[in-house]
Amino acid sequence: ILSINEAAEFCGLKVSYMYKLCSFRKIPHYKNSGKMLRFKKVELTEWLLRNKVKTDIDYELESNSYILRSKI
Repeated sequence: ILSINEAAEFCGLKVSYMYKLCSFRKIPHYKNSGKMLRFKKVELTEWLLRNKVKTDIDYELESNSYILRSKI
């Protein structure tokens, strides 16, 4: 579990931007009873990796898979 400062450093973002992401519910986070923001490292990692840019090889594999499925 990370504090907001630790989470911002882990993500490479400013703390103020982390607060903005939390207020717009754009990043997974938790609030304890004292309203302190907490973050799970695993969820932040998943959030950071959610928008993978596909390579040419990825597109080629997808197209080959599609062709094989459509022939059946």
